[in-house]
Amino acid sequence: MPRRLFFLLTAVALLDACGLRRAVAADLLFVRTNSGAYTSEEQARVTQLESWGYTVTPIWDGDSQANFDAAVAAADVAFAGSTVDDHELLYKLRTAGCGVVSETHGLDEEFGYVSAEGYNVSASTIESVDNSHTVTAGLAPGTVTIVSSAQELSANNGTIATGMTVLANQNYGLSLGVLEAGGALANTHNSNSTASGRRVRMPWGYTFSWSSLNADGLLILQNALSWASAGDDTDLLLHWKLDETCGATATDSSPYTRDGTVSGTTAWTAAPRKNGLSTGAGGRVAVTDELGEPASWTVAGWADTTGTEADGAAVVSVGDCVALLSHYSGSGSPAVAYWNGSALQYVTASGGSQVGAGWRHYAATFDNATKSLRIYIDGELAGSGTTSGSPVYDVGTRTVAGDVDTTYYAMQLTGALDDIRVYNRPLSDAEVAELFGFMGHWRLDEESGATAYDSSPSGNDGDYLNAPYLGSQGARTNSVTLAADTGHDRVRIPHGAIDGQTEATVAWWMRTSKTGEQAVLSGANATFSQANSFLLFFSNHKTFTPYLDGTNKSLGINSIADDRWRHFVFTHDRASGAAELFINGQSAGTLSYPARTGTFSVSANGLILGEEQDSVGGGFVESQALVGDLDDVRIYNRILSQEEIAALYGLIGHWRLDEASGTTAADSSGAGNDGTYNGGPALAAAGPYPGDGANSAELDGAGDYVDLPDLAVDFQDGCTLSCWARPTSNGVWERFVDLGNGAGGDNLLFGRRSTSNDLTVHLYGGSLGGSQIITATDGLTNDQWRHYVAVVDHQGQATLYRDGVELTTATIGVPSSEQRADNFIGRSNWGADANFQGRLHDVRLYNRPLSLSEIGELYGLVGQWKLDESSGSVAVDSSLMQQHGTYAGGVALGGAGPVSNLQAASFDGVDGHVQLPSYSTDFSRGVTLMAWGKPSAAPYWARFLELSNGEDVDNLVLARDETTSTLAATNHDGSLSAVERMYAADAITNSTWQHYAFTLDSTGLGTLYVNGESVATDVMGTPSDAVRATNYIARSSYGVDGYYQGQTYDARVYNRPATAEEIEAAYQSGRVQGLRIIRWVESR
Repeated sequence: MPRRLFFLLTAVALLDACGLRRAVAADLLFVRTNSGAYTSEEQARVTQLESWGYTVTPIWDGDSQANFDAAVAAADVAFAGSTVDDHELLYKLRTAGCGVVSETHGLDEEFGYVSAEGYNVSASTIESVDNSHTVTAGLAPGTVTIVSSAQELSANNGTIATGMTVLANQNYGLSLGVLEAGGALANTHNSNSTASGRRVRMPWGYTFSWSSLNADGLLILQNALSWASAGDDTDLLLHWKLDETCGATATDSSPYTRDGTVSGTTAWTAAPRKNGLSTGAGGRVAVTDELGEPASWTVAGWADTTGTEADGAAVVSVGDCVALLSHYSGSGSPAVAYWNGSALQYVTASGGSQVGAGWRHYAATFDNATKSLRIYIDGELAGSGTTSGSPVYDVGTRTVAGDVDTTYYAMQLTGALDDIRVYNRPLSDAEVAELFGFMGHWRLDEESGATAYDSSPSGNDGDYLNAPYLGSQGARTNSVTLAADTGHDRVRIPHGAIDGQTEATVAWWMRTSKTGEQAVLSGANATFSQANSFLLFFSNHKTFTPYLDGTNKSLGINSIADDRWRHFVFTHDRASGAAELFINGQSAGTLSYPARTGTFSVSANGLILGEEQDSVGGGFVESQALVGDLDDVRIYNRILSQEEIAALYGLIGHWRLDEASGTTAADSSGAGNDGTYNGGPALAAAGPYPGDGANSAELDGAGDYVDLPDLAVDFQDGCTLSCWARPTSNGVWERFVDLGNGAGGDNLLFGRRSTSNDLTVHLYGGSLGGSQIITATDGLTNDQWRHYVAVVDHQGQATLYRDGVELTTATIGVPSSEQRADNFIGRSNWGADANFQGRLHDVRLYNRPLSLSEIGELYGLVGQWKLDESSGSVAVDSSLMQQHGTYAGGVALGGAGPVSNLQAASFDGVDGHVQLPSYSTDFSRGVTLMAWGKPSAAPYWARFLELSNGEDVDNLVLARDETTSTLAATNHDGSLSAVERMYAADAITNSTWQHYAFTLDSTGLGTLYVNGESVATDVMGTPSDAVRATNYIARSSYGVDGYYQGQTYDARVYNRPATAEEIEAAYQSGRVQGLRIIRWVESR
């Protein structure tokens, strides 16, 4: 679609009283008289133009017509100053499709303004005859002084073009005039007799001195350039950006300067498109204008609706004929309506109420020819219908944002507004999506073919090039695998997704094991070095290096070369230069680029996924290719909020329930979905594990629960619910979580089935039209902390897990993507059901199915090598992480384990060990290393387990202290010092099976265990945040240390401190069961 330019028309000052920058973002073609440098008069003009925000490109007046045509095609407006050589320029700009502003009266005939050339008059004033036009807005009528001293001003007494509107005269002839695109010219040249674009004939020229212009003179030029370059936006009748920071005026950025008056209880606030306006009692923006009473139209705006009046809440209304409503009480949903003279015609939106759902983009279109009325929410069609009659504007007189201009209805919107627009035509689906900001969504889930379909309404389908492998398992559904080969696997997407925008958000899922440089998204333009106009690039696996307009900055990150899925979001605002990278929903750091005017410039065929370009569409270098998988790529033309970024990652709510006091159950996901404790639950009750998991909320089974806010979640890809729970009763149908709209209203339930010990997920009622349930028999355990997870994928396949172990799976369908208003932790939507009784910790809601490794990380068991193989070279990881190890050196398999029915591995003490894969696990919650061991000798610092990056780098160790019988643990490069160690003397017994464990919690407290009993504690500091690539069982990363000699069974790694109960259970699983006295009570 054509580039859209939205200009703030204003007085001369670049900053208004509220500090709002009056700048444009347009490309200006400046005609100069020399082929080399500017003259001093030209340079003065260029300096002024650039200060107004124009990107100025020069062209010599003697250049060829072909070069002029090419330059005009890339420009929004052309400027021909009084310094040009008329005989060189002549007709070269006559048919320019962009706007043209000219200072040279010697070309009045060539431009077609007047039938003859103009002349000079020495004067300092003009006579303003029309100050209602955009170009003369702000001028007084009558005599206007435009220069500080008498100058050569322009006049023309010839026959003026019939399409020209005269705005000011000089010496009783034309001084200042404008032509609208298509307006009739004063003559015909080469069959051309109408203006190809907007034209402005300025009132000065010849030997005119630029420095003499006063404020009114500068105002005329600034308005003229803004109006001429906004020629594509004559259909935009009103545009209140609401970007102001103070004052009572909402500036109109359309070409019509319909500034609105702000009244009532309002405040300027943050919003999706920079600033917005919060509205309380009587809060609104209004202008006495019905915008020409458009027969066909589009109305649009952002709204965060927190309250309504009796009849609903209006985003924007025009003349009380047209109204876009974020809420219509008659339907309980958004709606659009218009008055046809006898009855209201309206269409409602699907999806239910959006009140309390946060920021939403609303738009509605009407085509008077077909009587088609359509309403959109967040760029997606939400309702449509065919109406009767045309709009009749016979009631109101004003256009209002936040209310309607009538006493017949009560529709005051309480909340906030942003970016209000009205057009005189129905926008297309793609144009509405662009208003929302959605430029493309490539799910990359195809299993065959050459088309990467855009699932947004923008229609920006891409192409798979060099036949990359399709249908791999993705982070959300399927993904595309890009290989390293000379054919250069890649995906080409339409350049308009980035080109012409001033802001961008790019989001993608990626999995790679490559450590070298690789390109994610390359936007090429031949004018930049190596074509790097917009390049998202990893210069290595630990460094993100975006190139923007040829400038690159680097950001250090944790290694991504571990073949695990990560979600990335990159945002950049050209105007401020600010850029930020998010990984898995959290900020990974910010970058600062030079602030720039204008837009991103990407050439056709120059936007590529998976390759860096050294020329448009080519110049690929194999070493810079992305090697791995891509999934779910999205591009927006705005900066997404933290809430939106959290939703793209998928974590919609994360309620740790670890507060010590208060009534707020904080959401740490970034989505802002804080809950409220009700009934007075006991806070800071003992949690599932030390440190980070030390606190939980204890609910009494009566009135205690957590009330969650309204949730509008897109579940089309599936969902995940998880929590730590310690139930203490079998209350009927007691819930971990219940999301819905009352009993039987699109409920998503997770908890107990009836009064049994069965774990269940239940989809109930609403759009499902019935009930679907999956149950794990005896999946719940009372009076013990267990970790529970329910996953539903995009095909409706549901799976239940407990403590990282799959319990059952079945097909139940996908939850509906409805707005849900009744959402609880620990409470049911059915009044007869019991509230949860017991303790809860770390409740999470995702809008996607978690992978097995993600489930394993939530529980905490990130590696379990039983070492019970009878043959082969693979040490199987039986945790969900599937981090299989490799037996190396002198290892004998199939030996006797701690008890007769278990097998163990035997290591020779020479070179026998298990090589473990790289570990990128986040150990911020702590760590646990544990294993059964039966050492047969005491080699120097022999290891049970070590995770590290080599000698003295990020080492986490469970081992023997030198050659003694002392058990030792090491935390190297942690939070306290280079190395911290703790010891338990005489804890290791050779030739005897014993269970050894080391835990470190999030506070830095370390504990050593032998046979399930704590034998030492010490402050060790927290582990370093690093990817560990040198990891072993039975081997040290230090060359001087010995290899472990003896047998080992069931080695484990947790990404948290294992509980005393878990360590005891691991110990009990490997010992001969018999009578064990756990407490002696003497009775008399």
